[in-house]
Amino acid sequence: MEFRNQSWFAPGMRQRTLEFMEREGWAHSICDEPQAGVGSVPIVDVPTHPELTIVRFHGRNAEGWHSSGEPNWRDVRYLYRYSREELAEWAERLVRLQEGTNEICVIFNNNSGGDAAGNALMLADMLGLGYPALPVSPVQLDLFDD
Repeated sequence: MEFRNQSWFAPGMRQRTLEFMEREGWAHSICDEPQAGVGSVPIVDVPTHPELTIVRFHGRNAEGWHSSGEPNWRDVRYLYRYSREELAEWAERLVRLQEGTNEICVIFNNNSGGDAAGNALMLADMLGLGYPALPVSPVQLDLFDD
């Protein structure tokens, strides 16, 4: 479950929301996003399901977070490159989160400027995760051989 309004985690609601999610067996999708008004959700780094927690990196582009009325406003919303320091904070959080859940799926949604893959590789390196080397030629084309 990914919430889109901070009222779910307001004082008096935060614990009730987390307990409800646990009781219902819902995995928490924890978001990193700019704190830019009521449509922003704070970072609530608490797993609610023992098997799965999802972390989504939306970027921190506070100026572009809300609709400008322009047709490309979503492209502007996710236009952000995380710094090494910002990802280091998350590396620590992810280690703590892993104490309460079996699997953590991390999704970088800051893809408007092509920053998602680079940030994902940077975080994986910080966490000491191995990742396969990129192939010299696209292996996807092998899927279409007769």
